[in-house]
Amino acid sequence: DTIAAGIADTVNNAQAAGSALDGSQGQPIFTGITAGTLKVVMTSGQGLATAPAGAVAGSRDDANLSALRQSLATLDPAQQLNGVLFDVSSKVAGRNVTQSALQTIASSARISLEQQSGVDLDTEAANLIRFQQAFQASGRAMQTASDIFDTLLGIGR
Repeated sequence: DTIAAGIADTVNNAQAAGSALDGSQGQPIFTGITAGTLKVVMTSGQGLATAPAGAVAGSRDDANLSALRQSLATLDPAQQLNGVLFDVSSKVAGRNVTQSALQTIASSARISLEQQSGVDLDTEAANLIRFQQAFQASGRAMQTASDIFDTLLGIGR
């Protein structure tokens, strides 16, 4: 907005300080004071105030045009825009670095959580086989005890 207002003011002030081709005082080229409201209102190139104020109609004196060029060169809107773009790109780069760091932290947290709550499938498979064998051995021991008990009961009759 500041750059847009500066351009509009510089150009409109230069226009007001000069004369158009028909000898009339230069009229504003822009209206608006922000980038969003800035509009060109001059409809014809013949309205450009290229000659200094008070010049006669049809004057080919370009002193006011030279003053406009000098004013714009002093204002240097291109350099101001470069500064804005540099600031924006620096902030974007900073945000990208922050985002990358946060993604790394989140990834590390996910890995740590999986390690804390995760199950080692090899260990669990070995435990399953061990428990199955213990269950089968326990079943055989119960069957043997039952057979012995039945045999003892059969002897006593």
